[in-house]
Amino acid sequence: MTQIDQYTSNPEVASMYEFLLNQMRVKLGPFDQEYKKTSIHVVTSRAFLGIHFMKNDLRLNIVLDHIIDSERLYRCEQVSKRRFHNVVRLSDLTEIDDELLGWIEEAYRMTVEKKP
Repeated sequence: MTQIDQYTSNPEVASMYEFLLNQMRVKLGPFDQEYKKTSIHVVTSRAFLGIHFMKNDLRLNIVLDHIIDSERLYRCEQVSKRRFHNVVRLSDLTEIDDELLGWIEEAYRMTVEKKP
C-alpha cells in the first residue's frame, strides 16, 4: 500500500497524480507535500496547490492573486482580497499541459519570491 492509496483506488487517478508531480519537479524548485485527511497540499512557505482526489478525476486548487481566465476553470473562490482558489478539474493525462503547469508555476513563484 502506498501513501496515495488512502486517497484513491482508481489507478488512472493515481497515475495522473504521479505524472503531475513529476512534471512539477521538472518545472519548479523544491516543494513539500502535506498529507491531509482528504487532500494533499503542495507547499513552500505556504500552500500554492491543493490536490483533491475524486472518484474519476483530480481537482486542483491553484492559489493565485487573480482568477484564471480560461474555460478550463471549474470554479473559483475569492478567499481574501488578493487570494483566489482557482479549481481546475483533470480527467485525463493530456490535460496536464504547458498551460496548466504555467498556472501552477505562477502560484509556486508567488510563495517563493519576496514582494518589494
